[in-house]
Amino acid sequence: MNIKELEKSLGISRNSDFPSDYKRWRENHFINANSQSINSKVLLVYREILEHEYVDSDYWTCADGNEIVARLLFEFNTTDWNDLQTDLSNWSYNQLELLCSILTSEYHQGSCAELIIGQRSYIYGYIITSVDILSAIDFTGEFEFLKQGDVKPTDLLKKLNELFDRIEVTPLLVGNGIDTYLRKERFDYLKSILVEISKSNLFYQQQ
Repeated sequence: MNIKELEKSLGISRNSDFPSDYKRWRENHFINANSQSINSKVLLVYREILEHEYVDSDYWTCADGNEIVARLLFEFNTTDWNDLQTDLSNWSYNQLELLCSILTSEYHQGSCAELIIGQRSYIYGYIITSVDILSAIDFTGEFEFLKQGDVKPTDLLKKLNELFDRIEVTPLLVGNGIDTYLRKERFDYLKSILVEISKSNLFYQQQ
């Protein structure tokens, strides 16, 4: 079973295809904007991601693309973070994937990104709990990052645990067969991270 067939069997529809005419898409990319936010700071972040959604990954890793977005996020206050969280339901798979990568990237010492690690970690966890089950699995590539930052809200941990419960019992998702989407050993490793985070939360709440 290929990925398209798996998506269909689970009732999932998502578009992550590279545009067939990139030059034309680049000239008209703002027409394809999904964001519904009226928050100017959120829109700046979204614009940066939308404009470079399909460029070479070197832009993000070598040309300071991640740092540009990190500096924009550094200017966020509590309202801005809440507005970003609200708007994420409008973002495409590719845009969310990029944001996850930006949030979980390693930054140089002294980067402003290190000062918002708690917010980055929370939004990353929120994204994983708010997308379809296959996208959630895709976005767990840096799941260890959730151990960073502040104590996680109880509701976020509850949703993460519920997600893992669903993944574990969904056919063709977890196992060691050639047709499974997530190998059992990887699932067990991710689950162990979640258990560690939950125990850490409980410890701090008891202090």
